[in-house]
Formats: sequence, structure tokens, C-alpha cells
Amino acid sequence: MPGPRVRFSPAPTGFLHVGSARSALFNWLFARHTGGTFVLRIEDTDAARSREDLVDGISSALRWLGLDWDEGPVRQSGRLELYRASAQRLLDEGRAYWCDCTRELIDARTKDNPKPGYDGYCRDRGLGPGDARVVRFRTPDEGDTVVHDLIRGEVRFAHDALEDFVILRSDGTSVFLLANAVDDLDMGITHVVRGEDLLSSTPRALLLRRALGAENDPVFAHLPMIVNEKRQKLSKRRDDVALEEYRERGYLAAAMRNYLALLGWAPADGREILTVEELVAEFELEHVTKASAYFDVKKLDHINAEYIRAMPVATFVREATPWLELDAPWPPEAYDPARFEAIAPEVQQRVKTLAEVPTWVDFLFLDKPAIDQAAWEKVTGQLTSLAIVDDALREYETCAWQRDALHELTAVIGERHGLKLNKAQVPIRVAVTGRTVGPPLFESLELLGRERALERLREALLRILLGLFAVVVVYFGVTFVQVWMTSRRDQARPAQAIVVLGAAQYDGRPSEVLRARLDHAVELYRRRLAPVIVVTGGRQPGDRFTEATASADYLHTQGVPDDAIRREVTGRSSWQSLAAAASFLHADGIDRVLLVSDPFHSLRLTSMAGELNLVGWASPTRTSPIHGATEAKFIAREAVAVGLGRIFGFREVSGVDQVVTRVRQRKTSG
Repeated sequence: MPGPRVRFSPAPTGFLHVGSARSALFNWLFARHTGGTFVLRIEDTDAARSREDLVDGISSALRWLGLDWDEGPVRQSGRLELYRASAQRLLDEGRAYWCDCTRELIDARTKDNPKPGYDGYCRDRGLGPGDARVVRFRTPDEGDTVVHDLIRGEVRFAHDALEDFVILRSDGTSVFLLANAVDDLDMGITHVVRGEDLLSSTPRALLLRRALGAENDPVFAHLPMIVNEKRQKLSKRRDDVALEEYRERGYLAAAMRNYLALLGWAPADGREILTVEELVAEFELEHVTKASAYFDVKKLDHINAEYIRAMPVATFVREATPWLELDAPWPPEAYDPARFEAIAPEVQQRVKTLAEVPTWVDFLFLDKPAIDQAAWEKVTGQLTSLAIVDDALREYETCAWQRDALHELTAVIGERHGLKLNKAQVPIRVAVTGRTVGPPLFESLELLGRERALERLREALLRILLGLFAVVVVYFGVTFVQVWMTSRRDQARPAQAIVVLGAAQYDGRPSEVLRARLDHAVELYRRRLAPVIVVTGGRQPGDRFTEATASADYLHTQGVPDDAIRREVTGRSSWQSLAAAASFLHADGIDRVLLVSDPFHSLRLTSMAGELNLVGWASPTRTSPIHGATEAKFIAREAVAVGLGRIFGFREVSGVDQVVTRVRQRKTSG
């Protein structure tokens, strides 16, 4: 008894879709499993859309997958007379008729009908052939057609839901429904294995077959739809669906064949990696599922990577060579096969596709590494990177240029900076290869050579320095703007105390700067925003009075009673004064304060207050004599102080005021 006969019949109107490739594979596996015949048939009756290069592309893609055919390719364009003869037979037997209805006329005539589609208008008009006339098949008015499907079971289609469909176009060419029915009969096709989307056309095909004298129906198996991650049918406009694209991206034919076989079917034991012999031996149409099959590119990547890793190294080198020699990112003369062969075993274990190989080895053949900007930002964002690259540059100049020696030396460099090897090697890898991911670093360094590696480390060192400089400039530039913007705001509100930052006094008399601050504090006090004024500032070298004492005496002249004044008399910097004041304020249960100073001082004061567990709001004086260019200098100084304070803590940089003051005193005395 002859074995089953199956066919794969693509239309050459586009590249081979992965769904079509899956259908071809399932037909081929079924034929090989059962000892049947696999026929390749090209549906090219639509001359306007069919292209010869696409016919060649389909054949090439099938051969790439390892699918051979026993008969064909049969071209439907060469069998047009057979289809016309079949259409004429149906006309002669009254099973078909001529129709001259245009789509516009049909739509206008049936727009209000409860049943959409053609309404059988020309069934009994007795038309003959003529210009712009098509042949329609007369579907039965009653009853139904049952499709027996190996995967979906029994599917029933009512005839009153089927319109009279076109089987011959106005140019005399066959519609695919008629051509398929005729060819399946003529070629003795016993099993039709195809996508779920063609299930709705199956009752029409069966009606045609029976009208043409078929005594038996073929066995149908409509494969589950292939969907994307959103459970949407794969779309040419939205998804990567062309099989040729996957071949060009470096997927192996065996891996793609393996993966396609798992889209709707799986072996009984759930294995994912199967040889073609295992696929043929275990494939059963009855075990194909109904549920949609998710085209998971990550799973395809995993399977492809498994196949790549399983190759002999020599085979991997041979398969990867086209990607390294054709359209590579380096000049052809820069490619060194021996150097690639040396690193190939490491690359083979890490890539998912062959197209990734050039990216993993480009640093060996380019004059300068291709820079991954994210990797560089990661390196320049760490201060230790500068030190590690600098150390590596010095140490690598004289060490033995051998992977084990480089490994040991780099580990020592890492320990020097408190880092384990896996962290310490990152800036060196980025400097040499341009990326954070790649083949093992020390094998890569050995292959690259000492001089090229040192050159890249020097360039990286300069790049890191420039990057850090740019970061510093931007950081302090932003801080300068923040200091300036904060200086323009008054956050005055009810609080528990008013803290006035000290300034110069002359033999017990407040300087103009200090007096402006005190006048503003008095104003806030009179507005009843706080019941207490804290004056701050100790005795500077050569002074008889503390700044706090001079301030308190001035407040007395402004009518502030002594019991509303608290004195901090030890501080010689903003931090020391505020920290000392915070100590006795916390003891009195006070933590919400208004901070009074010059406008440029506002941001640093509120920041320091936060570090001292005070809730501080800045209310700067607006009558300070410091303005214009002088104020800009103070804002710049404050930007440095705030910037450093945010990094190291304001306690640690509290000596900035004192250092600046001492320098100014030396200049004045000099």
C-alpha cells in the first residue's frame, strides 16, 4: 500500500514566512516518518504578484532548513489549461456560472442585507463568457460540510453561510481554491497539513473536490497559529517573520529546524534539543496541539546557542568566517584568521548567533575599539577606575605578557584598591575592548599584544580624566545655579527660634554685613515668627569681643529683651557656630529654626541644618552690602562648599571658611 502523499504549496509573493516554514517542516516530517511522499508545489497563478526570484528564495530557504522534496517543484502557472477545463466542466454541469458583478455593485446591492457578501444575483441570468466576467461556484443552499481534522476534530460549516465564490478570474486564470482542489486530486494528495488560518477555506475546497468527482476527502491537519509575545498573530508589518532574515542574522539551520518543530508539537518526554533523526522518528500529527504557538525569540536564541556550543571548534570557525570576512566592521586586510582561531573556543561558548561573533572580536582587528557608551559611563562614574587604569598602565609595561601573569598582576591591582578581580578588571576591559562583556580579558590582552593594549589604556586614562573633569564642571555648575536660585527665595514661616549667623564685628560694633543680618532677624522677631533669637560667632584672632556678644548688644538697642536672646560664643566657622547652637537648641526641645544670613549662604545653611537634625528654613537679609560682582564670587565659593559638603559631609569640609579667612588675612597682612 503506497504511503501518504503531502504537499507544501507556497505562493511566491514574498519571502518565506516562519509560519510557512513550520508548515513545510511538519509536512516533511510526516512524510519522512510514514515513508510517504513530499511534493513541492508553487502557487503562482497570480502572475501580477508572483516573482521568479521569490520562487528561488523559497527553494533556497527549504534547502537551508534541510528539507528535500520527492516531487516538484510543480508550477501551477504551467497547469492553467487543466484548471480552465475543470471550470468548464463545472459550468457544463450547472455547478458554476458566469458573473459580471463588480465589487462596487455587490456592495451597493447588499449593504442592507443581513448576510454579507455576494448574493447570487447572476445565478440564473444565463450569462456566458465576456469581458470582466468571472466564474463563480454555486454553493448548495442547504445542508453543511463537515471537516474532519486530526488536530481540531470535527468542524461543521453551514452552506447558507457560504457565498458563491469565484473560481476563475476575468483574465481566465484560476483562483487558488480551484487550482488546489484540482491539483490535490490530480496528484493524489492524501493529507493536507497547513495553517489554522486556512481552515475557513476548507469547506469550499471540499465542495469543489466533490463536484469534480472526488470520492474521498483528504485527511486535514490545521496547525495552530503562531503568535508574538502579545498573543497576536505574527505580522509582516510588525514582527520579524521572514525565514531568510534569521539565516542572515546567524541562526543555524539545524537550530531553526529544531525550534520550528516545537511550535505546536513536542516529544513525549519534553526534550527541547532533538536531532533531525529524532524528529523524524518521533513526530506524530496526532500529537500537534490546538493552542496557539508562541514564537519566543529568547527560546530560539537559547536553542541556537546550544547548537553553536555543541559544534567542533573547527566547524564553528568555518561557519563564523562569512561574518568575519564579508561586511565586517574592519578593513579586510586587518582580519587575522589565526588570531580568531585562537580566541574562537572562548567566543563559541558565549554567542547566541553567528552574527554576534564580529562584535565579540572586533577589538582584535580595529585600530581603536568600538566604544559602548553605557560601558564608558559606568567606568567614568567610578573614581577607582582612574586609579586602576593608571596602575595597569604602569604595571603592564614591564610584566610578562602571558595570560596567567596578567591575571595574577590584575588581581594584585584590585586588592590594592579593595576590589576583587571581577570588579577590578572592568575598567581595563572597557579600555581595551570598549565593552564590559567579551571573551576572557587576559586571553584577549595576550592576543592583542602589549603595545596595542598599552596604547588603549593611555587613551582610556585620558578619556576618564576628561570625563571626570566634565562631571566635576557640570556638578559644580548645577550647584552654582542651585545656590543662586535658593538665594532668591525667602522661606520665612513660624518656627521655634531664629538663628543668626555671625560676621565681622569691630570692637563690639557689628559690621555692616552683620548689622544687616541682625536687622532682618529683628523684623522676623517683631512679626512673631519665633520667640527666640540665637546669635552666633566666637572671637576671631585679635578681637576683644565675640561676634555673638556684639550681636546681642545690638539687639538690645533694637528693643529685643535679653531673655529672648540666646548666645553661641565658640564657633569660628558657619559649621562650628550652627553645630554648637544645635546642641543647646536640641536640649531645649527646639528643632525648627529660621536661618538668617546673606542670600548666597542660604543653601549651605539649610543643608548643614539638615545634617545636624534641624529643620531649617532660610530667610536671608535683603539689605546686605554684598552684591554685584562680589556676591557672584561668594556664590561661587558657596557652590564649592555645598558641592563638597554633599559629597563628603559638611562636618568634614567645615574648615573651608577658616582656610579662606586665613588666606585673606595673610594677603592683607602681606
